[in-house]
Amino acid sequence: MQTFKSFLKEVFNRPLKWKWISHLDAVFYDKFNNEYHMEFKENQSNEFRVYLTFGENDSSKNTKINTPFTILPTVVDIVKSFLIKNKPNTIEFSCSKAEKKDILYKHMLKILSK
Repeated sequence: MQTFKSFLKEVFNRPLKWKWISHLDAVFYDKFNNEYHMEFKENQSNEFRVYLTFGENDSSKNTKINTPFTILPTVVDIVKSFLIKNKPNTIEFSCSKAEKKDILYKHMLKILSK
């Protein structure tokens, strides 16, 4: 079982390579070729919700145990890029899997959006 402290250490690792595949959708892959999408959907005028989805190749065991801590710094990097480019009024986070990290991502968004 990973501790909250180990999640915090993850923020300081180098992000994975990622790219915008549309104006509001970014994609990246971990070392197991699991695909992740960050999609930004506009709810109202300049208010966005961020969705992190895991592709079909995803193995939760690999993601939780074997992948070096690179998912969170990649999410941070993508969100920072989005915030600079779009300057949204509000932003919320949603994850396709119920994970403990979902709470961490939501807190991270609050800090980054200030």
